[in-house]
Amino acid sequence: MRAFHISKSIDGTQSVINKCMKHYDKTWDLGALKVAFDGYVTLGEMLREVQELYSHSYGHDFELIR
Repeated sequence: MRAFHISKSIDGTQSVINKCMKHYDKTWDLGALKVAFDGYVTLGEMLREVQELYSHSYGHDFELIR
């Protein structure tokens, strides 16, 4: 169940990153770029957490392919 919620958070985070990058491309707003960068950091942390949950739950390696 926890992995499901993380997956939904990953989708939401990716959506915010995409919107910020589009905004940055149009306006060169460095604030939007910072939010996108922070989103990528958060996304990486969430993917590592899913990897850890998956490895413990199923007993084998999980490859991050997102």
